[in-house]
Amino acid sequence: MSYSGEVDTDYWDDLEIRGELHITAKLTHTSEGIELSISELRSDEVHIESGVYSVDVAPFERTFRRSIDPRNPEDQDIIDIKSGIIDLAHVIREEILMALYD
Repeated sequence: MSYSGEVDTDYWDDLEIRGELHITAKLTHTSEGIELSISELRSDEVHIESGVYSVDVAPFERTFRRSIDPRNPEDQDIIDIKSGIIDLAHVIREEILMALYD
């Protein structure tokens, strides 16, 4: 799946994407849950407190599970079982901020 377009500017408190967001992703069912592979995540106009930046995140993978494993502090990506929704918002925010501060 892919998306290119606008994002609501008030979606996150500490980050605004005023230019288009470009994202290309693939979802795969695995024994552990749903694996998200993002091959493209970029925008030319990302606003944070320190200024305006262009960001192009390196490809990455995340696994969304049915529940959080308390033994894994990084295991925060879960599937909302009631609705079946996988919310990519926090993944997108986190990866953009890590790319900007790296």
